[in-house]
Amino acid sequence: MENGTTHHKYIQDTYPEIKTVSFDSYQNSILELKSGRIDSVFSDTSVVNECLKNNPDQAFLTKLNSPLYDIKADGTYKAISDKWFP
Repeated sequence: MENGTTHHKYIQDTYPEIKTVSFDSYQNSILELKSGRIDSVFSDTSVVNECLKNNPDQAFLTKLNSPLYDIKADGTYKAISDKWFP
């Protein structure tokens, strides 16, 4: 995540147990993700969409969808949906 952003503060405040790494730009965080030196990037939709559009060979969609399939299969997705979208 980009240093000093609301994303950075949110992760630090909400999930203090997660080791965070800050970058001077989202582009640098994407490069680190692609190289395998970090596990994930927390960003807004427009940044993620641009990343997916510019890196179709990275199979990001599969990596993003896999956990969704898991939570749909075990009922977690329905529970979240029912709670927030009755």
